[in-house]
Amino acid sequence: MLTVAGAVAGMWLASVARGESPAVTVHRDHIGIDEGGAGLHLRRDRVGAVFTDGRDLVVLDHGGGELTRARAIDLPATRLREAFERFAYPWRGTSDPHEADFARWVDGSPDLDESTHALLRTRKRALADKQSGAAENALDALRARGLAVRDRDGAQQYRHTGSR
Repeated sequence: MLTVAGAVAGMWLASVARGESPAVTVHRDHIGIDEGGAGLHLRRDRVGAVFTDGRDLVVLDHGGGELTRARAIDLPATRLREAFERFAYPWRGTSDPHEADFARWVDGSPDLDESTHALLRTRKRALADKQSGAAENALDALRARGLAVRDRDGAQQYRHTGSR
C-alpha cells in the first residue's frame, strides 16, 4: 500500500514540477516558450543574450532589456546550453551578466519616480495575492520603462536596461 501511495505522490510531484517550468524549444530562427498554455515566440534577430539566473531562464535583447524571464525549475542548465549553442545563440552561462546592476527596491526611494514605485507596488501585491495576470501586466509596464525586475530573497530587485 505504501509503495502505491509513494508512486502516486511521485507522479503528482512530477506533474506539478512540469507545470512550474515552461516548455522551451530552440529553433534556427526563433525560440518558443510555452508557459502554462501561454506561448511566446522570440525571433532570433531580437535575442542579444540567453542565460539562467538562479531558477530563471532569461532572454535579453541587444540593449540588455529583458524579453522574457521564465521560471525554469526543472530545466537543466546543461541541456539549455546545449540547445542554444547548437543553433549558435549567444549563451552567457548560469549567472546574470548584469548582476552587479541590480538594486533592491525600497518603496519611495528617490532613484525611481512615483509612477514606477506604483507599478512595483502593484506587482508586489499581485504576486502576494497570486494574481499572475496583474503581476505580468505590471512587469510589462516596467519593462516598457526600461527596467528589468526579478525576485530575490522575498524582495523585488530592479536594474535600468537602457531599452525603451
